[in-house]
Amino acid sequence: MVRRRRVPPAANPPSVARVPATSITGYGRTGGLFPRAAQNFTVARRADGNLNFDRCERHSRAFRSNTTRINRGGGNEDTCGHAVCHGADCNRRTAQTVKEFLAAVTRKWTSPFEPFQLIGNIYYVGTEGIAAYIIKTSQGLILMDTALPQSTGMIKDTIAKLGFRVADVKYILNSHAHFDHTGGFAEIKQETGAQLVAGERDKPLREGGYYPGDENDTDLGFPPVRVDRAVKDGDKVTLGDTTLTAHSMPGHSPGCTSWEMNVKDGGHDRDLLFFCSGTVALNKLVGQPTYPGIVEDYRTTFAKAKAMKPDVLLGPHPDVYGMQDKRARMKDGASNPFVKPGELAAYAEGLEQDFNKQLAKQTAALAPVAALQVPATSVPVPGTISPQLAKIVGMPPRNGWDALPKTGEEWVPIVQATAAATLKNLPGMQERLHVKVEKTVIDGVRAFIVTPETIPPQNRNRVLLHMHGGCYVLPRASGMRDFARI
Repeated sequence: MVRRRRVPPAANPPSVARVPATSITGYGRTGGLFPRAAQNFTVARRADGNLNFDRCERHSRAFRSNTTRINRGGGNEDTCGHAVCHGADCNRRTAQTVKEFLAAVTRKWTSPFEPFQLIGNIYYVGTEGIAAYIIKTSQGLILMDTALPQSTGMIKDTIAKLGFRVADVKYILNSHAHFDHTGGFAEIKQETGAQLVAGERDKPLREGGYYPGDENDTDLGFPPVRVDRAVKDGDKVTLGDTTLTAHSMPGHSPGCTSWEMNVKDGGHDRDLLFFCSGTVALNKLVGQPTYPGIVEDYRTTFAKAKAMKPDVLLGPHPDVYGMQDKRARMKDGASNPFVKPGELAAYAEGLEQDFNKQLAKQTAALAPVAALQVPATSVPVPGTISPQLAKIVGMPPRNGWDALPKTGEEWVPIVQATAAATLKNLPGMQERLHVKVEKTVIDGVRAFIVTPETIPPQNRNRVLLHMHGGCYVLPRASGMRDFARI
């Protein structure tokens, strides 16, 4: 039986290369960037699937508090309160897998934070590392985002601690369909009967419970939930005396949506924006992008954000707007520190600069690497094999063996031609070898079970293992999904 194992879509293969015996040119591809905890932490997924941790943007802006020392696998690391990095200045580089990174930040993301009235009818009910909000209206409550699935009970307790009833939640609004902001939707929606309202282009992600482009990565998944109303730019949601306006700001996710509303701040009316996000995250910008048009979406969002002038900036992670620092400065009778006109424009400018750096990095990673020189060798033909097999072993490499396709679309005709030739030769091979071939499917991939028509007695309790000496490592691409079904 031949069993072929398909590489999961979430994997990032190293450079594509087939190496018979002379020189080759490989093409590498960098994966995504994973600034989860602070939305500002630069992390590059390497070709080997690990993550490179570069720096913490908040630390570069002199946010150097809340640093604790942890030890993982014998190595000292700093948890800066925004993400995990090596060294107190967050400038050293290390490598971790997505799973290891999540394990490191989950403690902060799931740590409780004392709920409080942020401004007007807005209340913070999130964790230490993931923001969630309650909006109190004259006809019930609106919940903005949740956190990881395991924090849902904590968020419900936090809402109750403020004197509100979870049962009074009438609407659930979402900024974007990533697992760290949608984990509690299914449970709270079922418990309250609240209507889930979210960006139209993120609807398939929420209802499928997956990260775009990484559908099979369970580490990034979340409980699927039905969207009751999908909104576009300019749509409004009203409950009682409160109205929120949806602003489509894609890039971070296809349907990333910011929500704008007016709040009372003493005797003043303030314009408040729940900003979706603008970091690169796990997104691939070039080559095989996370979704078509992603670069243009980011640029449109940055321009739109810099033109908006809210008095109050809030976000999906508290570090986006320095929540803890501002909370510590709140005093009775003093001006509200969360009122900070111009903060969004400055923040968006920094996001755009970081985006341009990551775009340049990913673009450079697509360029051909230097040719790998492999010493030319001749394969000796054993004298113990049949003349037919000796002829095959002694054949020179075929013309064009080192012409490596660069995209999935270029691979498709090559793979299809190879498959067609193999299928054409199968009947003759069966007749010559006196074997029976059965088609089957293993883990969603077509395979064949080859059984001799007669098995000599001396071989009936023996297993023949065929070790294939070479293969292609294929890039993840739409065309390769077709190949998996051949």
